[in-house]
Amino acid sequence: MNFRFQNLLGAPYRGGNAVISSNTLLLSAVGNRVAVTDLLKSESSTLPIQSSSNVSRIAVSPNATFLLAIDDRNRCLFINLRRRAVLHHISFKHRVAAVEFSPDGSLIAVGAGKLYFPFELVRTFADFDGKITTLDWSPDSKYLIVGSKDLTARILCLKKLNSSVKKKPFLLLGHRDSVVGSFFGVNSKTNRVCKAYTVTRDCYLFSWGFTSDNSGEGEGSEPPSPGTPDRDVEGNLEVIKNDGVKKRKKIDVEDGDEGYLSRGKWELLRKDGFMQGSAKVTACDYHRGLDMVVVVLKFCG
Repeated sequence: MNFRFQNLLGAPYRGGNAVISSNTLLLSAVGNRVAVTDLLKSESSTLPIQSSSNVSRIAVSPNATFLLAIDDRNRCLFINLRRRAVLHHISFKHRVAAVEFSPDGSLIAVGAGKLYFPFELVRTFADFDGKITTLDWSPDSKYLIVGSKDLTARILCLKKLNSSVKKKPFLLLGHRDSVVGSFFGVNSKTNRVCKAYTVTRDCYLFSWGFTSDNSGEGEGSEPPSPGTPDRDVEGNLEVIKNDGVKKRKKIDVEDGDEGYLSRGKWELLRKDGFMQGSAKVTACDYHRGLDMVVVVLKFCG
């Protein structure tokens, strides 16, 4: 007689995150497994795959084909979601706090420890003074906004720009607690980034506006006023091969209109408090189509 694992009953433990795929599937961690709930059919099942310990972070590709499941021992499973089969095993040196597929599905961004680096080592940014807590891709998969426990969020360009002046990532300042959410907002007509949101643990929502500088004046210079966030120095990736020799990794060069987020300035438009006393934000998400931020609060007694 043959048996096939179908479902695991019980409430999900309090760790990990939940994601919605294709607007119909809800995926969440149940201990060291991942549960899948069909929101249309009201059916649930559990993947016949288990991690070595409790799953802490999950991410699904935009076409709902691939799933990343990372446990609290920094071990990752790369899963074909449709076939329900493990394709690859990966181990990270640091605890992973944020992971997300790019909108085109070609790259995976991982925030581990104090380093941010894409899944395939296209580029490494090691400018953070605290652990990475959140990240979000721009719709064109060329920029990321990354939040950290160092009370900052940074706008990072994945590719080098074709400019004689070395560009610096924008640094969004003014937070008084850890950044738990950072998101790009877009213009509904052009689908280009025109704003950003950051959410802090102490229940504040920061709204940032972007003004482009098509003339290219002021490139590489410091922001002209306190209202414009500072920018930090960007490091280049050095890959250590098996022979111990350090080599520079080649990075594509962006020019023309592709680097529009690196020409202009970011300004803080407003700061809104949730006014919930001693509550702390434990999780948040952003719906880009509705331009709506959703937060989860924990009330401290």
